[in-house]
Amino acid sequence: MTRRCAWAARLRRDEGSLTLFTTVVLGTLMLFAAVSLDFGAALNAKIRALHAASEAARIGAQQLDLPALHSGRIRVLNPDEAKAAAQKFLASSGATGTVTASATSVTVNAKDRQRTWILPIVGIDTVTMTADATASPETAVPVP
Repeated sequence: MTRRCAWAARLRRDEGSLTLFTTVVLGTLMLFAAVSLDFGAALNAKIRALHAASEAARIGAQQLDLPALHSGRIRVLNPDEAKAAAQKFLASSGATGTVTASATSVTVNAKDRQRTWILPIVGIDTVTMTADATASPETAVPVP
């Protein structure tokens, strides 16, 4: 009988502990899911920045220096037109960044911002992701 009373007394002392445990575990899981949402959005911003940088560089690399091309020189860019074309694409894609162009290549550094949903709780309202890409003109004719 005393064993049974001791067991019953022990059960009474543990009342509500499962509720506390469940609340803590579910709260932690929900916080993890919410932070994962913000990190997924940041990864998406990185992909958008990489896309903007690579496409802007590709468009810039298509701006050939036609007089040089007609005189027999191959793979020569018009740096001013290449820079302008790459910047125009960056602006149209919603990204910001810098463009550097030379006679042989175009380099683009693109930045994309993403607002966060849960991280403002800890003071992080936006994340900025950057990506770099370089492109140069290619021809079907081998360069001598």
